[in-house]
Amino acid sequence: MSIPLTVQVTEEEGEVTLYCPELDLVTCSSTLEKARGNFADLVEEYYLYLIDNEGQLDVESRAHLNLYRALRMERKGNGGENSG
Repeated sequence: MSIPLTVQVTEEEGEVTLYCPELDLVTCSSTLEKARGNFADLVEEYYLYLIDNEGQLDVESRAHLNLYRALRMERKGNGGENSG
């Protein structure tokens, strides 16, 4: 099973912006490398928030949490990271 996430990259006036419409997350930085690092941190922080607030989530946020869990299970099944 593969669950694709879209990350749209735009570059304007010395700023790189990354946006994931499935999760409605956005971050930016001065370089693509920094923006990718910021985005990875943002996704992890978002899911920690979802886990910490699981009992109080709206329908969309619960769907995001379920997506995160499915992705984690897929990574574990493919010999990927085994934390979380």
